[in-house]
Amino acid sequence: MNSKKIIQRKLLKHHSNSLKTPGYYSDLAGADLRFMDLRRLNLKNINLSGSDLSFSDLREADFSFARLKGANISHCKTDGAIFNHAVCTGVDFSGSNIKAAIFTGALMDDNNLPESKLTTTHLI
Repeated sequence: MNSKKIIQRKLLKHHSNSLKTPGYYSDLAGADLRFMDLRRLNLKNINLSGSDLSFSDLREADFSFARLKGANISHCKTDGAIFNHAVCTGVDFSGSNIKAAIFTGALMDDNNLPESKLTTTHLI
């Protein structure tokens, strides 16, 4: 079995286990996830630091509380992807529409912030 199939099985196992057990943790740091279809997967609380997800379909995937430090998320479809409270420092989002994703409470480099996150609101 090739490595892509093994990684895909691990991601599906994480998806299944994280739905059953909140706080379930998987470590797939440095994984090669290029050109993968990860639509609608629950990838909460997963470590994908240094992984290559370039050209993947991440639409509506949930990366809440994920560790994505130094990951390559370039040229991905990110419509509806959720990165709430994820660690996204050093992530390459070039060519990806990050304005279509949700980044509430995400730890990010200033140059990666979508324009919508740079607006200020008055607290009165």
